[in-house]
Amino acid sequence: MTSVEISLAQPEDLPALLAMIQALATFEKISDQVQISLSELETALSSSPPQAYALMAKSDGKPAGYALLIPCLYLKRSQHKLILEDFYVDDAYRGQQIGAKLIQAIQAFAQENNAFKIEFGVYNWNEPAQKFYQRMGATPATTWTTYQFLSDG
Repeated sequence: MTSVEISLAQPEDLPALLAMIQALATFEKISDQVQISLSELETALSSSPPQAYALMAKSDGKPAGYALLIPCLYLKRSQHKLILEDFYVDDAYRGQQIGAKLIQAIQAFAQENNAFKIEFGVYNWNEPAQKFYQRMGATPATTWTTYQFLSDG
């Protein structure tokens, strides 16, 4: 039986994490936008307080997926929320409930850190992801449309 373990990424996990970030960007057709280096990733995850948290899913000790979370203070409620920036399960590990276990770990992490909600975006064209998140209990936010300002740098 396959053993799945989910924990915060450790320094030795970072090369595999960066490779999965690049794999997700390739899937999303934005691989040219990945510019973070290994040392920048390490700084983001190990600063005090961390700029981001990475939950790593391992199947029999091998990297199988990850979730990248960014903490954010929601001033209207004086509480924290988490932004799920990336969510990825390697193709070789799909269909093994790793995604569901990662979602459960994200929810537990949010509760442990007093985050009142987890926000994330899903590409309009990614219907399988939309269906997965809905099966896991997520609901689309219908009161907002996401906009962005892009810098030239």
